[in-house]
Amino acid sequence: MNFTIKDHFNLLKANALNSYRVQTAYFFENWASLASTLFYVLTMVLFVKILYSNIKTFAGYTEAEMLFLMLISQLNFYVDWSWNTNNIMSLIESVRTGEMDIILSKPLPTLFYVTFRDIILINRVKDGVPNLLIMAFLVKWSEIHTNWILILISIVIFICGQIAWHCFRFIFALPVFFIGQSYSIYSISGTLGETQNIPLEGFRGKLRDIFVSAVPSLITAQMSVSVILGKSNPITMLIIAIAVASIFLILKSFAWIISLKNYSSASS
Repeated sequence: MNFTIKDHFNLLKANALNSYRVQTAYFFENWASLASTLFYVLTMVLFVKILYSNIKTFAGYTEAEMLFLMLISQLNFYVDWSWNTNNIMSLIESVRTGEMDIILSKPLPTLFYVTFRDIILINRVKDGVPNLLIMAFLVKWSEIHTNWILILISIVIFICGQIAWHCFRFIFALPVFFIGQSYSIYSISGTLGETQNIPLEGFRGKLRDIFVSAVPSLITAQMSVSVILGKSNPITMLIIAIAVASIFLILKSFAWIISLKNYSSASS
């Protein structure tokens, strides 16, 4: 069955509306989430302040540049949680409970549906805006030197990083089709991404290659910030980001097809 762009848009709108109703149903749960993320941001800011009271630069980054990196890293976190993480966890649960049978029986673009099933905009805006404003207030913007061309290139790199990271984590969830569970395997992918507050320049040689290509956790925040600050060649970084995102999109589609074939044979 062929689906038009309008069909995809209508499905995305319906998913967003349903997610909004769910997010606004639990008042105290929502505010507890804000408190936990706010505490995390404040502790990280305190760590940076203590660190730079003893040194002038870290991996070539001044205090202002490091706080700017943390700002973009937090933006990356909230964008990721608004559409990526929760959807993948929902995918795992739908396979475990048999709900995937119902999803596959519907006239839907299935891969698109499971990718954008839950759009958690309300909670992420509520949690993210206060923390991002705090981070933005602490950055000494007079010490951040860039231009609009670098900013535009960095936005494209940020988007490519989001796509690549989503595909990477999505693939880690697919073993649920084969063994009936993959929460622990999926959590490994999250652990591999705990690099968001280390500058790109802090990674050298093969280690940087691994965390840009095989484990694409350095693209969204670190690579885009490095380009904005003029620390990396923007065209080279843009080509790398687009290439990695494209390859991971292909890998995601290929892995999805194999997983569905296994799921169909297992449930027949």
